[in-house]
This record gives sequence, C-alpha cells and structure tokens, in this order.
Amino acid sequence: MKHEIAEFDFFERGLALMVASLDDGTQLLTELSQEQSEALDILIDRLVDVEDSEGWSEFNHDLKGFDEELFQDEKYLNDKELYLALTEPVYLGKYLDLLLIGHNYQDLNLLSAQEVIKDNFASVIQKIITFPQLNNHFSDEVIKVIKILATTTNLNDLNEGFLIVFAQALQEFKILKDETLALFDLLVETDALLSYWSFLTSDIDAE
Repeated sequence: MKHEIAEFDFFERGLALMVASLDDGTQLLTELSQEQSEALDILIDRLVDVEDSEGWSEFNHDLKGFDEELFQDEKYLNDKELYLALTEPVYLGKYLDLLLIGHNYQDLNLLSAQEVIKDNFASVIQKIITFPQLNNHFSDEVIKVIKILATTTNLNDLNEGFLIVFAQALQEFKILKDETLALFDLLVETDALLSYWSFLTSDIDAE
C-alpha cells in the first residue's frame, strides 16, 4: 500500500539534507567519473520527486545499490570526502525509514522526530566509545572529546566536539579498510544523525 509522505515536515527536512549531501557527491564524482556522476544525478532527480512510500522505498534500495557497487572500487572507497557525501544519505534514509515505518506512516511533530534522532545519536556514540582498539586510531585527547559527546545534549558543544573528532579521522585514516572502514562508517552515521538533529532543532526554534 502506498502512503503519501512528501508533505511530512520531518521527512521533507530529511530529504533536503540528503539532496544537499548527494549534490556534494556529484561534484566530487565529476572529477573521477563523468558516467558515475551522471548516474548519481539521475538518482537525485528521483529523490526530489519522491511523493509516497513506494517511490521512497524504491529510491532507497537503488541508492544503497549505487553506493555498494561504487565503493567496491578502492579509488572511490578511499576518497573519504566522497564516502561521507554518498554514505551519509544512506544513513539519513535509514533513520527516515525508522520514523516513517515505526510510526506507521504518520506525520510527527518535529520535536518527536528530534527525540528519536537524539536517542539514536547517543546509541551510535556508545558504539564508537566501545569500538575495539579505539586508541589505535585516535589520540587520547580526541578520545576524551568522544566521551564528552556521550554526556552532553548541547548542540553547539556536540557540533564543535564532533568537528574535532572528524578532522582527525580525515587526516589519520589513510586507507578505509577493515577496522578503519568500520570506525569511519560509525563516524559518518554519527554525522548524519547530528546534522539531522541540528536541522530539526533549527526549525523548532524558528516556530
């Protein structure tokens, strides 16, 4: 059964973040492969036109497939900025699904959606804190910052702290493989949640 979803406020805002990130990915891909960049442009056009749950489900499936196929090639996989730009929308899609399906395709107020995202942000931060050999990949100072991220809900502090963590990952993670890929993936998921949480909060504050 199709469910009309395009007019849900929380969904519309999530889609806006997805489009912005995918647009960044298109620009980065243009320098590497015109063919892949054009294929991504087609996906973005489809995303902009999503109106119902059926179209959303089909798009989500195809975006994941595009990512999985693209990042089988190490020349794409090890471009960390490209990986961020194209994988963050996959995680945004994951949490938009959680909001849509978990609430039976009902519109949610922005505050309720924000609480769901906030809870999942805390859960992913805990996965990072308990990541095996975390100290092999981050300095003691950055690990302290990560632990602080688990104890605060102030968005300014969270955004500033996470920038420090992500900056070291971009600098130190030379190859995305095995442990570094798994850890970087958690950071991308965290960034997606934090971006969505911040976006929802800015809209709540504006009301």
